[in-house]
Amino acid sequence: MELQKIIIKYQNKNLNIPIIVEGINDIKSLKKIHFPGKIININRGKSLYNFSEYISNNYNNVILLTDFDKKGIFLKNKIKVYLNSMDINVDLKLWDYIKNNCHINDVESMPALLDNNTI
Repeated sequence: MELQKIIIKYQNKNLNIPIIVEGINDIKSLKKIHFPGKIININRGKSLYNFSEYISNNYNNVILLTDFDKKGIFLKNKIKVYLNSMDINVDLKLWDYIKNNCHINDVESMPALLDNNTI
């Protein structure tokens, strides 16, 4: 039940704040569970620094939701440092909650995790 409340909270936040994910399949997964707003994938052929500059030129706040594996943790930490240095507010609360409570390794697993809940 707590997960459902958090998902609804972030669906509402996503109306105004973009979510950053690793790839296209992550975007599809979030759309499948009704995230209504802008979702941006990191894998655009740019360096992480250039990607972060693009974000800083277009947004003041972002929700960062990389995968929960070793690579995702690396990307989360690197992008957070870059964006914070560019005065961008990075929300990691959804990432932290899922990492610590849901036992999944990637964003693509979120729809299956929520199959037993009505969102």
